[in-house]
Amino acid sequence: MGTYRNSTLRAFKVAVLSLTLMLLTTYGQTSTTVRLPPSLGTKLGQQMTSDAHDPTFFEECVRKSGGIQKTVDIELVKLSAATGKQYLVSGKANSGCAYGARSPIRWIYELKNGEFSLIADIGACDSVLISSRKRNGYREIRVGSYSLPDGRVNYVTFSYNGSEFKCRDCQ
Repeated sequence: MGTYRNSTLRAFKVAVLSLTLMLLTTYGQTSTTVRLPPSLGTKLGQQMTSDAHDPTFFEECVRKSGGIQKTVDIELVKLSAATGKQYLVSGKANSGCAYGARSPIRWIYELKNGEFSLIADIGACDSVLISSRKRNGYREIRVGSYSLPDGRVNYVTFSYNGSEFKCRDCQ
């Protein structure tokens, strides 16, 4: 009876924490989910394939998933007042090429002069929070990941170094 009660309580805590992380991901953020025009969607897909750790696998997976916009969610985020637009790109659960073991893989791409460039290779995580603090003209990013053994959310901060975001809390 005690083991059942402990596992039920643990499952409840995980569900509450997951819901909290989902709300934190969007609450107070300056983001808007967008559907890119086909030509920009194609450009983003090509750039993501070029940036992938295994471009052949990623390209094939995106094709089998039905295209980049069926593989990832795309949110317009405001990180900088610069001329470009920044997009938070998050893998969808039904995609084997953009989803980790239990969390979406996330990237931030910037669109300038009609071209996409990867400015943050975040990886799999549970939440992305846009900070009000700026570094080199871009707002900092706080990335949260839920830790199963102890039930905590661990955060790291990514800062812009002039060309890309780097984790400043990582070694």
